[in-house]
Amino acid sequence: MCHQMQARFPRVAVIAAIAFFYAGMIPAEERTTRNAASEMRRLLPWFPEDTETLLAAQSYVLPRSSVDAFSDKWNVLIPQLVLGEFHQYLGELVDRKILLAFKGERRSQFVGSMGDFYAEGCTVVIFERDLGDAGVEWTTNLRTTANEIRKIAGREVYCFTPDSKARAYKHPLLYFLRLSPDTILCATHDEYLRQLLNRIDKTPRGRAFPDNLPQWATIDRSARVWMIRKIPASQQKPIEGLTFTWSHNQTRVVYLPRGSSAERVFDRVRRLWEFRIETGNPDLDRANAPTIAALRKALHFELDKQGRATVTFKNEGQDEGVRFFLFLQLFHSQIEDGDVGPP
Repeated sequence: MCHQMQARFPRVAVIAAIAFFYAGMIPAEERTTRNAASEMRRLLPWFPEDTETLLAAQSYVLPRSSVDAFSDKWNVLIPQLVLGEFHQYLGELVDRKILLAFKGERRSQFVGSMGDFYAEGCTVVIFERDLGDAGVEWTTNLRTTANEIRKIAGREVYCFTPDSKARAYKHPLLYFLRLSPDTILCATHDEYLRQLLNRIDKTPRGRAFPDNLPQWATIDRSARVWMIRKIPASQQKPIEGLTFTWSHNQTRVVYLPRGSSAERVFDRVRRLWEFRIETGNPDLDRANAPTIAALRKALHFELDKQGRATVTFKNEGQDEGVRFFLFLQLFHSQIEDGDVGPP
């Protein structure tokens, strides 16, 4: 549900000051060839070079509330992987069309007992049009309700304490700022945000995801949602990375094996996605059996000529239990450690 942020102080002077500040920015309409593809190319150098995961969602409307249904709202749920815990702080911006939301993450770790995770990172959200008065109102509410206001790389950043105590234990704050009339930043870590802003200000030499990265060949950059994850070679894991592409009618997940591990990776991928585990509770295993059977029927596996293990499934026509599991698999693919499930 949208975060309710009621201003505690008179806002007239604050709104006027913010409006004056943003009036000096270059309007989004003045950029040449402005589309999702060109914005991707512009943003890629921003992410620090040790970024491990890149997740993109494009051309969708920011929904009025976070989604927890896995049936008729599937098309809303998957793009929201990019915003995650930030969504509840964007109340004034709902129903606005997002041109591109781009999230970079590193150093992930599980949080709590429900499968959630924390990672250092930042999501760049570019709206299709300038935010106008809604952007001023959003910034004003952030300023008046923030737990803390900091200067990071010369920008005013609004800091909030996460709702989850387990999440706050890993890092105590969330960070928000309006970068330009149509662009906002939402970050989980101050140093990651600082590095990203510094890379915006000064053209960096290298990129976290260079053009020769093999993962690029396995995704469709024009798809509604896609993800790239790379596993550092120093970790000596069976895979060097994985990707997924989510389109309107099908999802494709690709695991890139390292060296001669293709057959072993393919077997692990099937075991992971077919949910070949037993809970130790016979009654629960029997209750789950129909959903697991439907899940296995929905999945298609292939070991291609390049030795890549792929998983594909149709986005429509799945029952709620199957969709729930598929969503969790995509969610956790953001932090795949390279072992592809238990050995």
